[in-house]
Amino acid sequence: MGALTINWVEENYSKREVMIPMRDGNSLYTAIYEPKDHGTGSAAGSSDQPSSALLPPILLLRTPFPLKPYGEGRMASNLRESLANYAREGYVIVQQNVRGTYLSEGNFVNVPPLREQGTGMLIETSEMTDTYDTVDWLLENTRNNGKVGVKGMSYPGFYATCASLCGHPAIKAVSPQAPVTDWFMGDDIHHNGALMLSDTYHFGRFFFRKRPHPTSRILPTIQENHKDVYKSFLKKGAISKVLGPLAARREFFKDIVTHPDYDSFWQDRNASVALEESRDRYPAMLVVGGTFDAEDGYGPLQCFNKICERENAYLVLGPWSHGAWNHFDYDHLADSALGSGLSEYYLDTIEYPFFAYYLEGKTEDAAQLLAPFDKVRIFPSEAISFENKPKRSRWKNPITETLSIASDSWPLQATHPLRLYLTDGRKLSRRAQQPDGTVAADVNNTAPLTYTSNPLRPVPAVEPSPYISKHYMAADQRFASRRKDVLTFRGPKEKGTMVICGPVRVSLNVKLSSTDADMVVKLIDVRPDGYQMLVRGDIMPMRFRKSFEKPQAVKAGEPTLVQFTMNDVYHVIKPGHKLMVQVQSSWYPLFAMNPQKYVKNPYLAETKDYTPCKVTLLPGESYIELQVL
Repeated sequence: MGALTINWVEENYSKREVMIPMRDGNSLYTAIYEPKDHGTGSAAGSSDQPSSALLPPILLLRTPFPLKPYGEGRMASNLRESLANYAREGYVIVQQNVRGTYLSEGNFVNVPPLREQGTGMLIETSEMTDTYDTVDWLLENTRNNGKVGVKGMSYPGFYATCASLCGHPAIKAVSPQAPVTDWFMGDDIHHNGALMLSDTYHFGRFFFRKRPHPTSRILPTIQENHKDVYKSFLKKGAISKVLGPLAARREFFKDIVTHPDYDSFWQDRNASVALEESRDRYPAMLVVGGTFDAEDGYGPLQCFNKICERENAYLVLGPWSHGAWNHFDYDHLADSALGSGLSEYYLDTIEYPFFAYYLEGKTEDAAQLLAPFDKVRIFPSEAISFENKPKRSRWKNPITETLSIASDSWPLQATHPLRLYLTDGRKLSRRAQQPDGTVAADVNNTAPLTYTSNPLRPVPAVEPSPYISKHYMAADQRFASRRKDVLTFRGPKEKGTMVICGPVRVSLNVKLSSTDADMVVKLIDVRPDGYQMLVRGDIMPMRFRKSFEKPQAVKAGEPTLVQFTMNDVYHVIKPGHKLMVQVQSSWYPLFAMNPQKYVKNPYLAETKDYTPCKVTLLPGESYIELQVL
């Protein structure tokens, strides 16, 4: 339905700021936006107000980020944009700073664990209890119908997950969107244990600072004026020189340095684990993610996998960047046209109806029943030039609209595996897999492929740029194809339409001249105009090939198998396009450079520990496996 004007919001809503007390004595800053026609004050059921059926539900958002503008009567911009549907319907909209952030009291802990380390016992005061106490207070101190919904995107998505676990009977619907879920395995800070260097460095220098006292002042971002982010990080030197000074001043940087493996520090912070536990009451959950999300593409898939058996669990995936489903103007990344008008479609026809169904009491009257929800809604991507694509005001694309999937499960059952073997002719061979699962002889006998990964000249993640933006997720990879330390494998022109749908599995058999290295694999859609659109890419440190908890050195010169799974895709390969796969051992400075010499803690690696590594890929034994619809 589009955005609202600030005048409309000010005419129809009032704002009050309160400090809601928690069970441990701390109070949390909370901004409450209430429709003027319902007023403010006591809860549903009081003698001086209408029946609960005529009162609105509460929509709660909890965040560690600023809730500007602070001040009575000053309206948040998201009421006009991503929350416009709820404002139109007169919801009580509540936004709260979690403990230890801005005006909220208490101590802030990054992705706080829900259980005491080593005991398995629930922590006495946690984000679950804070949510419970907040909801209790809101029910008693606002005019509402007794039903509460919770949503949050990115870090707030973590708090939405916690809300689904808190057990309050009034919480009927929760939507974790791109939720921070596991900061070691796939979200924000690491991928498969490899440090996301540039993102963690820039985000952490701002966010990991300790706040001396409650304040509405937004801590200024520490700026670095890079002319070229690649050269700037190279000048910083070894990872110990980059992280060491930060670890001395920022507690969470110290935590990163002192926990290089997947130990209990990281495992206890994975809220999705608690989603598997049996409970008598769970709210309905709508998990949302983007297949081109550079920050938290891992979390939505992990959360949904834990709850997919529940009848009231739903998943939405689309070709969005991080949180783009909340922004009406999202329509591309780099020169790839993605999702024009899809965000408005999602907000109007999926997200708001989900909350309305569970919060507005429309199930009580059969005449008002909404259409049954599709358990899974997936929207595909295509390699279409944004520069040459006319803009649309509403999502409507003959191919993607036809291929958008409504299903009762994910991944889809109606797919078959397609293995693309990496051959010595730098080709992708589909002839390699026989019906009995053996490898065809013409591929088995191919010669090895080699490249040398030089830590002084790593493969850049982007072409020369002041910073690494979200656009790298669909950027042109031709600059990488020209490098000698990148193996590029090309498939033939596709004669028909191929739909890739599901996880991308990687199996590489390699020999290293040293005792450690990273393996980076990229799946690419080559357009007829030559643009090499990145569809999916990820990294796997060889040290974690057998265990993330107990890393092991590689035996130099011996064939070593490494296997990992990249995040799910739903992508249409059009006729005339080609599939491409790239294999390399650095992706800098998106990820920190592996010293390529096994050290117990790579974050303490000195300049002397960095060594060139000759990587030999054994074709016929190395492949990626796609799921094809």
